[in-house]
Amino acid sequence: MEDLFRFLMIRPPEAVEKEVAIPLEQPTEFQAALRDASASDSPRKAVKEAANKFIQAGDNYIDSHKSLNLGRQMLDLREQIETQDVNNLDMLQDAIKMVF
Repeated sequence: MEDLFRFLMIRPPEAVEKEVAIPLEQPTEFQAALRDASASDSPRKAVKEAANKFIQAGDNYIDSHKSLNLGRQMLDLREQIETQDVNNLDMLQDAIKMVF
């Protein structure tokens, strides 16, 4: 299972106040499927099935950083975070500015 979906299985999202939430919803079939799955009788199983179906369809699924316009920079940012012990927001902002 892909890491993002594995993370969702291990640690479901927590509710936050609307004022501090970052809106991520897009009018996509995948998000509709996840929304429906999370409201089902077995949300954990249904979300996993929706995620697997999305991956298998392959239409909008990105399986490599090479498919992204900024994929190389994303890998560089990850490396900066891991090797420079980035552990606060100021350091993260500096790393982002340096990479992008």
